[in-house]
Amino acid sequence: MTGASRICLIHLFNHRFERVLPVLDRIYGERFSHRHAIMPFAREPSENVTRVYELGRNFSGHIAQAARDFIEPSFTHYVIMGDDLLLNPVLDEANLLEQLGLEPGEGYIKNLRAADALRNEWIWPGEAAAKFRRNAVALDWQDLLPSPAEARAKFAALGVSVPNGPPGGVLDAVKAHARFAAKSKWAMLESATMRHGAADYPLLSGYSDFIVVPAEAMETFAHVCGVFAAMEIFAEIAVPTALALACGEVRTELVPNYHFHDRSAPLRRPDAMRGVELWTDEDSAGFASLLSAPLERILAGFPVDCLYIHPVKLSRFA
Repeated sequence: MTGASRICLIHLFNHRFERVLPVLDRIYGERFSHRHAIMPFAREPSENVTRVYELGRNFSGHIAQAARDFIEPSFTHYVIMGDDLLLNPVLDEANLLEQLGLEPGEGYIKNLRAADALRNEWIWPGEAAAKFRRNAVALDWQDLLPSPAEARAKFAALGVSVPNGPPGGVLDAVKAHARFAAKSKWAMLESATMRHGAADYPLLSGYSDFIVVPAEAMETFAHVCGVFAAMEIFAEIAVPTALALACGEVRTELVPNYHFHDRSAPLRRPDAMRGVELWTDEDSAGFASLLSAPLERILAGFPVDCLYIHPVKLSRFA
């Protein structure tokens, strides 16, 4: 990646936390010249803070609503990350794209895997498939999205296999629904309406709290994000699907067809920095000492091989 790149760093909030904005200024103000925040129900929107109206779980809609405020012809890339994601402090606008190994026009996300392939492992793919079917009757999605055949061809070109339905049989689906009830009975009920059938539209899954969108894909990406938000598609299905549809190429941290919950998933580049997600108590325990320190000590002691750590509750530094 040449020195001609110009990044806009976008802080994506799930909730209204104005008090975190000064903390983000402290962390990133000298590292990224151009930054924008997207915050649901912000009390004081401004030139650099867009107020949106959307549930946090559908944050693809945040991007669609705010795009008109941050898209600018001079930017070559948009880096979109959660407000509670802490990027390695050695990374800035001059070296981030090179560290990620991005070529011109490439997008970036941690992983891409067909959502239907995870139907019996993860609660949200079945819910997303059901919401697409239910909301399709109220939206002319055929005029708004590439055809299912075009989407499948695009995903195949990216190395992502899309099955013709979830793996296993009806009994596997029933067992999965029973497990999912403890996570979310509403999502389980939505998922159960699909029984064992394939989604009506090929959907992908991917960890979506850190992505890079090249400028030439941004308009299409924001548009597709908005379509999926209108259909109430969970963000970590809506965003990766939109990114894969919008970009000519997508670089991933993990080898394609692996899910981000798979701790054994191989890196696409073995020498690359790896993003760290703290999903379990065991995960958090390994970083408890570092993340309980003052902010300056966290940044000074940040693991050199970590691309980011997420989540980090920055509100305690406000």
